Amino acid sequence: LPIAVRMMTTDVLGANEDIKAILEDAEEALDDGRVQVARGLLAPLASEIVIETTMLPLAAFPAALSLVAPLVDAGKLDEAAAALQATLATLVVKKEVIPLPVLRAELLLEVAATKLDAPPVVKPADEKGMKPAAEATPAELLAAAREQLERADLLGYGKAKKTYPDLVKRLEKLESTLESKSGSSWKKRFGEFRKSLSELGSSLLD
Repeated sequence: LPIAVRMMTTDVLGANEDIKAILEDAEEALDDGRVQVARGLLAPLASEIVIETTMLPLAAFPAALSLVAPLVDAGKLDEAAAALQATLATLVVKKEVIPLPVLRAELLLEVAATKLDAPPVVKPADEKGMKPAAEATPAELLAAAREQLERADLLGYGKAKKTYPDLVKRLEKLESTLESKSGSSWKKRFGEFRKSLSELGSSLLD
């Protein structure tokens, strides 16, 4: 039975090239035997939502708690406190990690899909030359999704080394299909890619 939920978000700043540079520095530090230096470099490299759910084991907790009440009634408060502490130790914490790069890639793909049949709306960029994500073209959104997949790979969110390179290649094919303006081919490849990406996200949560 869930009795408490805590959510924490961690996100690494910088571009993919910055992450690559940090990984290279950490690898060099490990090669030199500077383990703590490498540890400090790698510690911030996370981009995820962590959901911790505290569960009450219904089978064991009531029985353990019933042992505390008689001790309190008998005035044995120290023993009751110790028994209560032991009872609290039976609580189970379930942790779920959601990689933000994979989540962002999925969202970018969804936005790209909704824009395909919509008439183009051209708006000026801001003073820094940046365009909001909502105003990006489908091609720009796919490129951003590809960067997020590469980021997920760099940060180690995956169970198989071939998973991300394969997805990136399929995404590149999706981009080429978009450039050819073939609506039927795009929809087919988009559906296949979205399914693969969804399966990847599910496998990371197992």
